[in-house]
Amino acid sequence: MKTVYLSALLCGASAAYGQTTAIKTNLLSPVVRAGSVALERQLKPGTSLQLHAFYTPGTGRILGGTRVEGYGITPELRFYVGGQQLTGFYLGPYLRYQQFRVVEKLEPCDSWFGASGNCATWGQPTERRGTLRAFGVGILFGRQWRVGQHFILDPFVGLGFNGSVAETTDSFENDFDNTELYNGLEPRLGLAIGVAF
Repeated sequence: MKTVYLSALLCGASAAYGQTTAIKTNLLSPVVRAGSVALERQLKPGTSLQLHAFYTPGTGRILGGTRVEGYGITPELRFYVGGQQLTGFYLGPYLRYQQFRVVEKLEPCDSWFGASGNCATWGQPTERRGTLRAFGVGILFGRQWRVGQHFILDPFVGLGFNGSVAETTDSFENDFDNTELYNGLEPRLGLAIGVAF
């Protein structure tokens, strides 16, 4: 009987060690009205590749008078300290692509004839629509824990740098007011949970 218990224990340990894939979600994503999922796959001991994706609906990310709807994709290469298997402290350089459909509400112009500026003259639409694309690079620092055989806890912080391009799809010539929020430094913060298999 002891042999059976010992064999089962060894098999369980071997299975836990053999887990090279994890799927996770960021618990903080709903704070910015988004949903996210990440898939991490070990390339070799101490190194893994993670692909993270998020989506924010049209009711999300209201920035001043600007509403955005879209998605982002972030491939990340992780290096675990000590060469551990999806566990421990890590550094994660990453690339990031984000694309949004943008709707900006315009206030009425002070002048009847309008002027250059972000306002709507009489007879013009009160909304301006377009597309925003942002490209970025950055690095994350985090600590991933295994809780039991399959549960994963992954808090992280990071900093990235973005450049963006915005294009209107109507006759307005001016750029969007709030797209500068997607240019320059972008902090990242997360608390991901998931399962390893």
